Amino acid sequence: MVVSFLIPLVTIKVAQEIIAPTEVISEPVFFEAASQNFNQDQVFTAVPESQFNWEYLLIGIYGLIALIFLYRFVRNIKILFNQIQRNIKINYRGQTLVLLKEDSLPFSFFKYIFVSG
Repeated sequence: MVVSFLIPLVTIKVAQEIIAPTEVISEPVFFEAASQNFNQDQVFTAVPESQFNWEYLLIGIYGLIALIFLYRFVRNIKILFNQIQRNIKINYRGQTLVLLKEDSLPFSFFKYIFVSG
């Protein structure tokens, strides 16, 4: 366990080759059109390709999973409160025992202890 806390403190140095930039000559370049007679059919326009935005997909999947877990959480809380209201409650040492009709393992939720009765 101690090693897992010390590993982030270790620094690993890696040698990296640095390449010097080559000389770039920037002079304006002029092109002459081979033919000045253009028709409408000869002119093509560049249409940008529509790229799929992965960020929106990942956010959507994350939101969907979060909504599923939120639904399950609210449903389970509702089930617990229904069990508290429907079953017999006994006060025992500052806690409330809830006697369940079905056979299940004991579990607790805040000040309630659910046991099969």
